[in-house]
Amino acid sequence: MTTKNSCGSHLIFKIVMIGDAGVGKSSLFFRVRDGQFYGDNMSTIGVDSLSKTFSVDNVKVKIILIDTAGIERFQTLTSGFYRNSHAVFLVFSVDNPVTLSNLIVWNKDVCKFAPEALRFVIGNKHDLHCGLPKQTLEQVAYTIGCECVFTTSAKTGEGILNLLDNVCQSLVSAHNLKQYQAVNSWQEQSIHVNNGNEGRQSACCS
Repeated sequence: MTTKNSCGSHLIFKIVMIGDAGVGKSSLFFRVRDGQFYGDNMSTIGVDSLSKTFSVDNVKVKIILIDTAGIERFQTLTSGFYRNSHAVFLVFSVDNPVTLSNLIVWNKDVCKFAPEALRFVIGNKHDLHCGLPKQTLEQVAYTIGCECVFTTSAKTGEGILNLLDNVCQSLVSAHNLKQYQAVNSWQEQSIHVNNGNEGRQSACCS
């Protein structure tokens, strides 16, 4: 989604944050929004959102982050939470291996309601130094269609900027690729017609 304002055009991306209760989704949300850690003093009831603007290769990028903390107790989110999402943060706690395994279950909703959204696995509470084997993290990430795992600490702020920078870069790259494919789709159709390759197969990736 592209919009224009008085400062020129910029890209807007919606990101939904999901995962088990207690993994620190609200703490991550408030760390991004306020740059503060509130511990157990503040939590999201229902759904909350924030917006932050970044610059990626001289392009203004605005992310809208949706915190669904409190809703996870209903086990599943409706399609409305995922509608028009460009990315999903699948959050687990590094000190609780069960929350990592449960991401596979959460990912079923992503596949159903936001199949084209980019997926990022986030291991929160890294300040506790209770890391899981790297191979285990990579295997879960591969299973749910993610290329890498980010570790963060909402308490100390560790890894937050790295996460947001990488996510913005990935979203801009995905957007540019879709724009290129849309503009140049006629070339592929022309080649298809000229070659008479009626059996050509298409491939896609998530």
